[in-house]
Amino acid sequence: MKKRILAAIFGGSAIGIIVLLLAFSFFKAGDTQVPGETPTPTPTPPMLVVWEDPAGFTMKYPNDITLDTNEDDDTVYAHVVLTHSDHPGSLTVWVKDPPKDTDGKPVLAFDAWVALSPEYVEALALDTTLGGKPAKKLVIPGNPKKIHTGTIFEDALFLLEATLEDEQYWQAVHDIVQRDFILVPLFTEEASQENFSWSSPVDAEEVLE
Repeated sequence: MKKRILAAIFGGSAIGIIVLLLAFSFFKAGDTQVPGETPTPTPTPPMLVVWEDPAGFTMKYPNDITLDTNEDDDTVYAHVVLTHSDHPGSLTVWVKDPPKDTDGKPVLAFDAWVALSPEYVEALALDTTLGGKPAKKLVIPGNPKKIHTGTIFEDALFLLEATLEDEQYWQAVHDIVQRDFILVPLFTEEASQENFSWSSPVDAEEVLE
């Protein structure tokens, strides 16, 4: 009988100690925030919008960016410039004739344009894709650093040129544009039946990650 009483006493004491330890741990954990400190809210990522270009491509970009189509530039098929008032730098999308070789013929291999451009002599060349096609990405050293990503499609050079003054921001924009870039065939029977016109940005059901 005495053994059962002693066991009950010790058991109750042990439970009491455990409860006190758990309570201490709980209050200690809840005391990690500095008094008067306001938690930093997580910024809401901007929505992406879609640009459909009559030169044969579709892309997405953050909706707080300014887009200029440079429609008065008749030397190329497309000259679209993305800028942001709060982030120095830019991203330009070109669609133009590819450079010509020493015989005066346009180069049509997806990466041949790289060797014909003197500005890429010191660039780091990487294999990548653009619009689902093999492409080259050139990381050009300097201040600011630049990234050019391009490929040849339907006898035209499609080229993304990012000027990374605000490197973190424009690197992210470049990656979004490259990831969602779509090449639109213009010289097929199906494509010839469609009407291409300058498009206003359309809201996309995606956000900048």
